Amino acid sequence: MKDEYDFSKAKRGAILDENGKLTLRGKELLEKRLKHCPCGKTPEYLLIDRYGSKWAFVCGNCCNEWHIEFRLQYNNSDSPEGMKLAIEAWNESPRG
Repeated sequence: MKDEYDFSKAKRGAILDENGKLTLRGKELLEKRLKHCPCGKTPEYLLIDRYGSKWAFVCGNCCNEWHIEFRLQYNNSDSPEGMKLAIEAWNESPRG
């Protein structure tokens, strides 16, 4: 099951407008959190494909081509803890 994660779920507060959508400032902050993809673009959000209870794949919405396997540690893929692990896996993976 593929979960399209909305960063606003983990970042409620000043970066959201009254409708719960990301403000321009919020988008700027989140773009700085994610490193670029090997395709050359920086994803706006990450897609998490969970399998089993401990493992998942993460890829960016920019090209959906670069997948990184990581340990979800029994967290839900849409939880702030699960998204933190996905972001760490994305940012710490070597880029050639």
